[in-house]
Amino acid sequence: MPDLHLPIHPVIQAAVEEAAARSEKPTSAHLPQSLLNDAHFLNNLQAAVNGWIKAIQESTQRSRDPSTGTAMQEKNFWLSMESALDSIERQQNSDPVRLSLDVLSQAKRHATAVSFHADTGFKEAADKVQKYNQLMRELPLEELLAAATLIKIQEALDQVFQHINKKLRVCAYPIRRALPLVEAISGDLDTRLHELLHGRSLMHLDFPEFQNLMAATDKIWDIWEDNFKEFANAAREVIRRRGEKFIPIKIDSRHKQTKDRLRYINTFRVNHEQLRDTIANVLGEDQDNIHNDGVSGPVIIEEMGDVDAIDEISQAYSVLKDVDVLDVSEEGTRIWVRAEAAYNERTSRVENSIIARLRDRLALAKNSNEMFRVFSKFNALFVRPKIRSAISEYQTQLIGNVKNDIAALQERFMHPYGHTETHAMAQLRDLPPVSGAIIRTRQIERQLNAYMSKVEDVLGKDWALHVEGQKLQTESNMFRKKLDVKPVFDEWLRDVNRRQLSVSGRLFAISRNRASGNILELSVSFDAQVITLFKEVRNLQWQKFTIPHAINNTSKEARRVYPYAVSLMESVNTYAQTINVIDSMPEVSMLVMASEVKCKHLLQRVRL
Repeated sequence: MPDLHLPIHPVIQAAVEEAAARSEKPTSAHLPQSLLNDAHFLNNLQAAVNGWIKAIQESTQRSRDPSTGTAMQEKNFWLSMESALDSIERQQNSDPVRLSLDVLSQAKRHATAVSFHADTGFKEAADKVQKYNQLMRELPLEELLAAATLIKIQEALDQVFQHINKKLRVCAYPIRRALPLVEAISGDLDTRLHELLHGRSLMHLDFPEFQNLMAATDKIWDIWEDNFKEFANAAREVIRRRGEKFIPIKIDSRHKQTKDRLRYINTFRVNHEQLRDTIANVLGEDQDNIHNDGVSGPVIIEEMGDVDAIDEISQAYSVLKDVDVLDVSEEGTRIWVRAEAAYNERTSRVENSIIARLRDRLALAKNSNEMFRVFSKFNALFVRPKIRSAISEYQTQLIGNVKNDIAALQERFMHPYGHTETHAMAQLRDLPPVSGAIIRTRQIERQLNAYMSKVEDVLGKDWALHVEGQKLQTESNMFRKKLDVKPVFDEWLRDVNRRQLSVSGRLFAISRNRASGNILELSVSFDAQVITLFKEVRNLQWQKFTIPHAINNTSKEARRVYPYAVSLMESVNTYAQTINVIDSMPEVSMLVMASEVKCKHLLQRVRL
């Protein structure tokens, strides 16, 4: 915005200087009186004032298209506009201008003097600039343009948008103008990223360093999106408050092409590293030999013929190192496409070798388990479409096997627990029924997880995106809901609370045995359900269940008494068996009568 200088008539200038020399305020009295009626002088002075009006109008009506250039140009324009208007105001209030207007007024040429104050648009322009500069004056664009690191860019973006969102609510800067301003900030961001990242060096960076760089740029994209959402909310709020016609709050980000290119390059390098690392791990000397995958002897890269796979991949990648990957122009894109095509052509030979080796191993596999081991070793490469399509027939076969295994697992689960071999084995291991059922269910769930991990081995990490993978996931999720053991545990809790089991009462119990003619029998008064209770509690706690305090206390008391109760039961059984033997031999009963009486006296001491 150039400064405007109003040319002063020489006679006026001389009068002002004369008044200044006398330390007086210049008036028409300092002019030769003959000139006040001189038409030639007055016409020249009027022409000069009309020239001032046109010059001021050009300045006050000056504007710029915010959709072009940079955000800093927009800021500088309005700040320089303010400076230019301040300069014009100073000149309007200067003695030469005042004296010129006074002379014209005295000469009855009021129209020119009035036009100077009314037609220049100065007041409106000054008011507009003052309002706009509430936003522009402290807008921290310099922080963004001078950011020396990606972290500084992140901080600068936050500062810029915080300032815009705050000031937009209190100043009269138009939303229609704010949108291209944000687009221009996007352009400044794009420029700064190109200056910091250096497109020709990105492909030379070590992969960990490159990943850190990409993580930092991803953070920048996230910060931009979050801040733009806040800006959009603020803009809609301002439009509603001002009662303006609604406009869509959207922009065409100038950094979008750079963002898309960086993400493409990131994906490309990830795939390249994955291919290179897998070749190094799988196609190098294989330590697993026949015991793991059914292939005897070490596997060496000699299957590639006269080409070393690792060297071939490295040579293919070297083609890309001299390309400016951030050049998103048409010519830059063509250069990248040609380099990528050359890379793909060289890696295709390596992929063909991998496909041949993979199919050979799968063909030599004796059973499904060996196939699964081969797939688990190579599945990192299934992101390569060519490799994935080459082994699709084996994938279909193995996925079918997994389906059958899951169906067999469901069939096994449907059998009642009490009628299974698992229940019989649980009894041999002294597992109570509820704990045994829960342990069996969790074993089935672990088996299901193992089968689903095989699906990942076969289809790769993105197995859930495959049609067959989605079907298996849906089926496994439905089966997994049936494997929920919480209802079984809750039912057990209700049953225990209903029975109100406890370890109390008399030590012995006397009952009649109807099978033996209603004779009286002595037994230990220790409920077998209490024994089952403390065993259930012990096993359920091992399974990470939370046992209520009351039931846990009963279990602890039962566990404390259990060894004595079992010992006493054995003693009572031995006593009963001995009495039966003595009763069957009356001829010798007198010989042990003293011992029998002694035992009865011991029992009599116990409160029945």
